[in-house]
Amino acid sequence: MAILEKFPDVTTALAELNRRKEIVVWQLSIAIDSDIVQKKENRLKELTQQIKNLTP
Repeated sequence: MAILEKFPDVTTALAELNRRKEIVVWQLSIAIDSDIVQKKENRLKELTQQIKNLTP
């Protein structure tokens, strides 16, 4: 998983993924264009799955 290449420690990687997830949620809350909304929702799903994959 790419996140583990940048953040080898799982705890740090999870913290970073959660930080990124919060940013996407914030971006989604201000998105107007439906295409942007769709991209951010997809990113949110992707980050959520990555978090699930790293969580024991």
